[in-house]
Amino acid sequence: MLERGKIFEGAGRTRTDPARQYGMGGLTAGRTYMLSTTWNAPSVAFGGEGQIFEGKSVDDVFYGFHNQHIVKRIEQLGDEPSPPGCQKLSGHDRYRIRQGQNRIVYGVEDDKLIVYVVKIGHRKDVYRAL
Repeated sequence: MLERGKIFEGAGRTRTDPARQYGMGGLTAGRTYMLSTTWNAPSVAFGGEGQIFEGKSVDDVFYGFHNQHIVKRIEQLGDEPSPPGCQKLSGHDRYRIRQGQNRIVYGVEDDKLIVYVVKIGHRKDVYRAL
C-alpha cells in the first residue's frame, strides 16, 4: 500500500498551475529511474539459506542494478566533468554529483584532462573524512 510522503506527494499539479503535466511533481520528480516490482515469493524465500534468493533481501537482489547507474554516471564525467546538477564542495577543490541516495565525490585536473573519483557513498556518510 502506498503511503503519502514516502513514495508520493501529489501529482505535481496545483490550483495555481493546472496546466502542469500530471506526474511532473511529487517525490519522484527528477529521478533518473523508478523501479517497481511485485514479489509473490514468501518471505522465507528471501531470508533462508539455500532458497532461491540465497538469503538476500530485495535490496540485495537489485544491488547490481543500482551500481550500474553509478558506473554510468562516472563514465559520463569523462565527456562532461561539470554536468547539470554538479556542485563544488565548499572548502575543497572537489565536486559532487547525485545518483539516487548516493553521492559521487570527484576532482578534476583540467590541465591534464583527468577526472578522478575520490569517494562514493550514501548522502549522509560520504562527506565525512574527505
